Parts: sequence; structure tokens; C-alpha cells
Amino acid sequence: MNKLEPIVEQILVKNQKAREDDMYLYYIYCKDMFIKKNYALSDSDFAIVFSNKECRKQNNIKPYATIERIRRKLQADNENLCDEKTKTARINKEKDYIDYAINYSYKPTLKNLIDKEDE
Repeated sequence: MNKLEPIVEQILVKNQKAREDDMYLYYIYCKDMFIKKNYALSDSDFAIVFSNKECRKQNNIKPYATIERIRRKLQADNENLCDEKTKTARINKEKDYIDYAINYSYKPTLKNLIDKEDE
């Protein structure tokens, strides 16, 4: 398990809005990281952290995309960390894929049909 996973998971467990909004999740993550250093992160400070790679490096803050990837992985592994909209979308996509696999996987392709005509 990645050492960031428990941090992100704790945020997702505690905060429903963080499950629905990656930017808000990242904001909470950054605030938590600065609180551990006894520093309150203001909104303007967050803008600097978000946009300044050197600032993130100095404060050991991971990039937005890293936190987003961890959130996706955690939600894929644990449905309880998903909001209802995400759960419904996943169910629908899974159903679409199953329908596609059943209906199209055994039908001959155009190339197979052309090859048969040549015989």
C-alpha cells in the first residue's frame, strides 16, 4: 500500500464532498499536510501550492494528479468511498460492456466475411 493511500482514504471517509470533487479533495489534503507542520493554509496559499512545483517540493506535497489517481484506486477497491453518482455510472458502464461482449464478440468481422467469399 502506498503511504499516501491511508491519508487520502481518511479524507474520503470523513468528507463526502471530497468523494465528489477532486479539487476539494486536493485542497483538504494540502490543508492537512500544512496543519501537520503547524501552519494554517489560506485560500491564497493553496493557489500558490497548487501552481508552484517548488513550493510543493519544499513542503513535501504531492501533485494533484497523484492524489486523484489514489482516490480513483481507493474508490475502485472500496465502493463505500464512492458517491452514488459514481456507483451508478460504474454499474451502467459494466452493463454496457457485458452487453457489448455478449452481442458482438462472436459475430464475424468484415475481414472474415471477405475471406470466406474468396474461398
